[in-house]
Amino acid sequence: MHKHFEYSVSRKHAFFADLKGEQEFRRALTALIDSPVRIIYTFNRSTVISVRTNAKGIKSLRLQHAFRAADFKTMQALAFFVDGKEFDNKIIDRFLSKKQDLVKFFSRPRAEMQSIVYKGKFKDLEKALKKVTADYDIPLKGIRIAWSKPGKIQGKRRSIRFGSFSAQRSLIRIHPSLDSPEIPDYFVEFVVYHELLHALFPPKLAKNGGRRRVHTPEFRAMERRFREYRQAAEFEKKFISKHLG
Repeated sequence: MHKHFEYSVSRKHAFFADLKGEQEFRRALTALIDSPVRIIYTFNRSTVISVRTNAKGIKSLRLQHAFRAADFKTMQALAFFVDGKEFDNKIIDRFLSKKQDLVKFFSRPRAEMQSIVYKGKFKDLEKALKKVTADYDIPLKGIRIAWSKPGKIQGKRRSIRFGSFSAQRSLIRIHPSLDSPEIPDYFVEFVVYHELLHALFPPKLAKNGGRRRVHTPEFRAMERRFREYRQAAEFEKKFISKHLG
């Protein structure tokens, strides 16, 4: 891991630490289950786990997304549940109690969770997010990314907000103006990197109790670690000059 990311993740995102990818978890759990099974992820809160068997004997296991953070012991209990074997249901109860923040997060209205659009006409934000987190060994999981709502760049503005990060929703939004063949990939990745830093370095209140410091010295130092930082900064100036000048 790069030295500049050797620190603990902020509490806001600590409950994402054990979260596995959908396919990764599906493969791992399926390997523990003896029966033919189809795993379906849900955003339910009242019924977090259920299993049904069709006429062909194939089982459908419906799991709340939070179970993707399950450890081996919990996964084994899930497998026994599906196969109809005896297991200690307290294992699952303890997991749900420990991961209640994650359960709550994945219990959001389905429309909100499914309205995430990350593939644009020219740019794939999910691909950019995965590349940046891998390239810089950023220890964050569960962060989502999407294009913000379309809008025109107009008026007498001197700046444009290329991206934003919501800690409450664990969501990065990117301005749709970047979905263009004229925008280099490194600039999109830089904006994604910048927003990930907001997840890692929450705003701090000034010592005198004044305004919040969003871009702390530590934040700026990390920002300059981006490999194409100079090119990205120069491109940003040219873009703003062209569209807002």
